[in-house]
Amino acid sequence: MPSDDLNLNSLSRYSKKSSRYVLEAQSHCEVPAGCGGVVLRWRDPKKGIPLTFRIYAGGAYKFLLDARPLSSTRPIVPFGEHVISIVISEFDPSRVVLLFAAKYEEKGAGIGYSERDTAGALHFASASEGSWKYSSVEPQGNSWQLAGFDDSAWTAMPAREWAPDPDQKTDVQSYRAEELLRMGAQGLGVVGSPTNVWIRRAFSVRPPA
Repeated sequence: MPSDDLNLNSLSRYSKKSSRYVLEAQSHCEVPAGCGGVVLRWRDPKKGIPLTFRIYAGGAYKFLLDARPLSSTRPIVPFGEHVISIVISEFDPSRVVLLFAAKYEEKGAGIGYSERDTAGALHFASASEGSWKYSSVEPQGNSWQLAGFDDSAWTAMPAREWAPDPDQKTDVQSYRAEELLRMGAQGLGVVGSPTNVWIRRAFSVRPPA
C-alpha cells in the first residue's frame, strides 16, 4: 500500500498533503470527539480562520456568533464582519459579569502548515474601551446579533476587577477566569442592578493579502 494513503489506523495519514487545504488536529475540548479524542479536519484557508473562543460569565449564559450557536469552541470563522452576542442571567451585578478572549495564531494551527496559508493572527479580548456594549432591556428580534446593528444607545461595559467568589464551591470557574486574565482579558461589569444583560461585540476577520 502506498505510504501516502490516508489510512485511519496508520501514522502515514499525517504525511497526506494538499496544495489547497490545511490538515488540522483538534482536541476533545474543541469538538465533541469524546473524552481524550482527536478529530482531524481539512480546512480551506481561503474561506476563513479557526478562531478559538474562551468565556467566563458571572451567571448562566447563552453565547452566539452571528445569531447562531457554536458547534465547537474553535469554529471556522469566514472573512468579513461578525458579531458576538451573549445573554447572561442569574449574576451578581456587583461582581465581574464577563471575561472573554478570542484568538487565532498561525503558528501550530495545522499539520504541515506553510507560509502560503498566511492570514496573520487575530486576538481580541474583553476590555473597557467601549467596544463591549450591553442592554438591560431585551432587544426585539435578532438584528442586534448581526453586523450593521446600531448599538450607539447601548451602554459600554465598565472595567471590574475579578476576584474569586467566596461562595463558589468549585475551582473550575476560578481556573477559567485566571486563564482568560492570562490571555489579556479584562473583567467587565454592569451599571446598576439589572437581572439580565444582552451583550454584543462586533469584530472583523480580514483575508490574507
